[in-house]
Amino acid sequence: MLRVIDAAGKLKWVHIFSAGIEKYTDLPKLENDSVAITNIKIYQGSEIADHAFALLLGLMRSMPEFMRAQDESS
Repeated sequence: MLRVIDAAGKLKWVHIFSAGIEKYTDLPKLENDSVAITNIKIYQGSEIADHAFALLLGLMRSMPEFMRAQDESS
């Protein structure tokens, strides 16, 4: 990725497909304010929270044990 960024002479915008952009902001080409950096941190916020809550409920209701028992009975 660094070679691609260095080769982009007129780079104005970089979009990162993750929530964290900290590891990219210290790249020499991206340090100045002339390059906009965006990410998708809000895109999956509620879905991740819903998924985490569903996993927690599954653990609290012993879903892994039920799934194992189901596999063993078939």
